[in-house]
Amino acid sequence: LGAAIGGTIQRAKDDYGGVGLYVKLKQQEFFAPKHDHSGECTDLDYQMYEGPIRNVDLIASSISFMPGWRGYHAMELNEEGIVTQMRDGKANFHPMRMGVRIVQGMFFYDITGNPYYLQDAETHANALMERMVEINGGYFFPYGFAFPLHEYDDEVMTPPWYSGISQGAILSGFARLYAATGKSEHKEMADRTFQSLQNRRIGEAEDPHSWIQCVNERGLVWLEEYPTDTPNFVLNGMIYAMQGLHDYHRLEGSEEAERLLRGTIETMRQQVYEFRVEGGISRYCLGHPKGAYRGYHDIHIDQILMLYNMTGDEFFMTAAADFASDVGRDVAEYIRNPVNLKPRVEQE
Repeated sequence: LGAAIGGTIQRAKDDYGGVGLYVKLKQQEFFAPKHDHSGECTDLDYQMYEGPIRNVDLIASSISFMPGWRGYHAMELNEEGIVTQMRDGKANFHPMRMGVRIVQGMFFYDITGNPYYLQDAETHANALMERMVEINGGYFFPYGFAFPLHEYDDEVMTPPWYSGISQGAILSGFARLYAATGKSEHKEMADRTFQSLQNRRIGEAEDPHSWIQCVNERGLVWLEEYPTDTPNFVLNGMIYAMQGLHDYHRLEGSEEAERLLRGTIETMRQQVYEFRVEGGISRYCLGHPKGAYRGYHDIHIDQILMLYNMTGDEFFMTAAADFASDVGRDVAEYIRNPVNLKPRVEQE
């Protein structure tokens, strides 16, 4: 398959430890040229969704996604008890993985009462607090390694760089920690992490990495996974950041968070179909010809179903069904019953 379309088959590991096959394509030969949108970040007021937003825990009540015990306990921890990512033979701190670790740990703590999960979440929270950087009143969590976007040598995220997806995951983690413990430091971390999502780029940014929010020329707000000179508008990064926004609004009643959340929901209503490749694998982002990775297509379907669960809006159920049909599946195959949740006692 890779040779047939001018690429190679490679293995990829996602931020949750899952492994899948994808096709690494020659860069200019598939889907679209680099940055096939204007990339303009404007000072426009963004449009907002006017429908209901459900007050539900998107993890506990998810119709598609449920964090698994196996993945959580399979994560390798360093000598400090922190999850890392190996890159170039070095174990690097990875803010997204650390945020997800807190969210999953707090979910398991809520349903089991096992103090191991709370202690582990606190360990990761403390590690993040030690490494955070304040920019314009918001707390940012830097990546300390270089990362070439889709392996473009001329588009490298140079450290320190920041990401909307990890900021959203960490926001969710601190909101859940505050809800469980009532500790003021967790509330401050949640509040300041939310402020990072308000760090908006308008026109040219002095620091291309230190913004998260972009309102495009259509008045639609994006939370950027890879803030660079030109926005990329990454689908999975946007929706995961929205999950963090929803948790923060749900647990702390933030009106500012609700406003931004309504803006991002409206963006998804108007732009999610721009990622669809009818009869094929959906696009990873609007800025690059991302190689076909079936695992991300399935993630997109799960996330669109999460947006349905967040809003109850049939638009998102229909969109999920359309994306599923593109790979010959019925959307019902993505709707799962909750796993058998039993307390684990082997970790103390």
